[in-house]
Amino acid sequence: MRSELAGTRRLLNSWKEIASYLACDERTARRWERERGLPVYRPPGDKRGHVYAYSDELDRWLSRNRQTNAAPHATSRSFRQLRWAVLVFLVLTSVVAAWHKFLRKPSPVRARLVGQTLEVRDAQNRVLWRHTFPETLRSAEELRESLLPAARNTQIADLDGDGEREVLFRAAHLPSNGSSGPDLEEILCFSSRGRLLWRYRPEVTVRMGTVRFDGPWRFTDWVVTPASGSKHDLWASVVHWHWRPSFVVRLDASGRASVRFVQAGWIYVLNRVANHQGAYILAGGVNNEYSTASLAVLKQDGQPACSPQTPGSEFDCTDGPHGRPERYFLFPPSEIGRLAVPYNDIFAVEGSDARRLVIARETPDGLWAMYQFSEALEPESVALNYRFGILHRRYEDQGLLRHRFETCPQLGRPVRIRRWDAQSGWRTVEIPPTPGVRPDVYRPEVVRANHPK
Repeated sequence: MRSELAGTRRLLNSWKEIASYLACDERTARRWERERGLPVYRPPGDKRGHVYAYSDELDRWLSRNRQTNAAPHATSRSFRQLRWAVLVFLVLTSVVAAWHKFLRKPSPVRARLVGQTLEVRDAQNRVLWRHTFPETLRSAEELRESLLPAARNTQIADLDGDGEREVLFRAAHLPSNGSSGPDLEEILCFSSRGRLLWRYRPEVTVRMGTVRFDGPWRFTDWVVTPASGSKHDLWASVVHWHWRPSFVVRLDASGRASVRFVQAGWIYVLNRVANHQGAYILAGGVNNEYSTASLAVLKQDGQPACSPQTPGSEFDCTDGPHGRPERYFLFPPSEIGRLAVPYNDIFAVEGSDARRLVIARETPDGLWAMYQFSEALEPESVALNYRFGILHRRYEDQGLLRHRFETCPQLGRPVRIRRWDAQSGWRTVEIPPTPGVRPDVYRPEVVRANHPK
């Protein structure tokens, strides 16, 4: 028999040869005999476990299993190949996705505090990243009434000029001991991908007269300004939590801080303006010595300065910058303002580089004096808004004013502004009044209809 089949079949004399022919291991070949009827023979009476098989029978067995999608070694081999293909595909897909994400520059456009988490989104309102603070922060709702409202609690700008925008966030930390003391505030700068780059907490000492002020300090406003090359600086106004001192600090792209201006009175608003003479920072607020609204004009690349105060007084800065601002203005309160509050203050600076509107808050309930400044940053005119007529009529009726609105001297005479510069010192300039923005409400019938006694 063996010699007759030598030309058409091959005799396999052991599990090793059978497994080799089937391209599997011996354990798999034994399992296929047991579970799938692999044609394997044993010599009669052989107790040593010898086996043998014929190649043509194994081929027919394999053929039958292929037809039923059950070819063991082929199925196993195909499965392994498919598994490796899927694995390679998943790895390549992950690598490509990670590489694409790495190369794609995230572009933050808005940020907000949600609970204790800063959430940053792009123009499509997709969340780019989140940063959760371990400390307890003042909530967005609580910040609405703070010196720097929640709506202005973040700034997004490319500080370092690398084409990616950083996220600046003012954090107001509640006192750790649970007391009712002041918040501890700081500015944090995050990369466009959410990495914390630097943080600034004011630790400044200011001495006025013989009194030393160490803080805590609170932020009231900030503005991003062009610096060298494509870089930008952040200018922030900072006030003492309780007493009169305030200062303006400049932070460069890496977070290095330098105090640029100190004032005896709070600074509420900052703005930047450029003209043919250079770039300036405008710092508006109130001066406590003179009890009136103030505006400091600071050269952006000038020397650190202090507000001009009476030498030797309790308002004179004795431990701080020794320079002076480019110009300094004091705005007298209106006659209505004197009846309502101890002093007025500058709370907004608006407009283009060619013209600036400096707005003084005369009363807490909406009376404004709007000062028009020229391109050269000199006052040109002033207008009182519609609330002047409304409040004037009210104070007339209450007997607090002894003249009628129609003959009010405030509306016809120039406003006297005190101006200071290093060459001339203090002098007085007069600017004309202009009509208010809502002259119709000055009519008695309109005022009385909208605001009855």
